[in-house]
Amino acid sequence: MDFTLKLIKIGYNGNRGLIRFYPKSFKKTCFILNLLYKEGYILSYFYNSKHLNKKKFNVYLNYTNNLPILLLFKNFFTKNSMLYLKYKDLCIFSEFNCLIILSTIYGIKTHYEALILKMGGRIMFFIQ
Repeated sequence: MDFTLKLIKIGYNGNRGLIRFYPKSFKKTCFILNLLYKEGYILSYFYNSKHLNKKKFNVYLNYTNNLPILLLFKNFFTKNSMLYLKYKDLCIFSEFNCLIILSTIYGIKTHYEALILKMGGRIMFFIQ
């Protein structure tokens, strides 16, 4: 997932409307792209498998007034950086315009979904 988000961030920094790449993990890439699409950080994406069992992704980036939607991306999912948020902490983040992806006991959820379930989790990514 980290690889996919880094490529998207590089695409935004280069003011590209479209990025193309071969993912390291197809399932994880589909998951993170679905999440970013649902939250409005990308316009759309699709993949084709013309290249010998490799799936090439095309991701269309979203801009507002020629400014990138995705301004800040921070990866917290490393061995050295284990940061956990409780439900009370997530309530504070609900006031900000950001997206936090958490690893919970029910799988990977956004902080909005975790608030509905009234649970916390380990921070994987922070996107603003």
